[in-house]
Amino acid sequence: MTLHFSRKTFLPYQNLSREFGEDIIESLKKQGMGVGGRRPVRPYYYREGERTLPAILRFNRIPTSVLVEVANLNNPADRKDILKAQTRQRIAAGIAEAVLLQKKRAAVNLAKKDS
Repeated sequence: MTLHFSRKTFLPYQNLSREFGEDIIESLKKQGMGVGGRRPVRPYYYREGERTLPAILRFNRIPTSVLVEVANLNNPADRKDILKAQTRQRIAAGIAEAVLLQKKRAAVNLAKKDS
């Protein structure tokens, strides 16, 4: 079964997801984690010349969704670094900070709606 959303329905979710992705990037930077230089937050990418988005992001019912890649295991330096507990803790702390920020932002937006 394929879900289809109208642009009107999809756009607010896309904006929330982009905002959340940007929060994760900033939080990881605060933790001293390196972040890829090529637009780390993007609504699509190209695979074999075709514009696409991973199915995990395309086919779900979750309004705010991101895909976080924290290491390239084919890169010896990344592989060595991800084996360190300190590195994994910094990644977890950065993502957790972004989740809490997103939760706080959602509560503020909900309060604005209710008033």
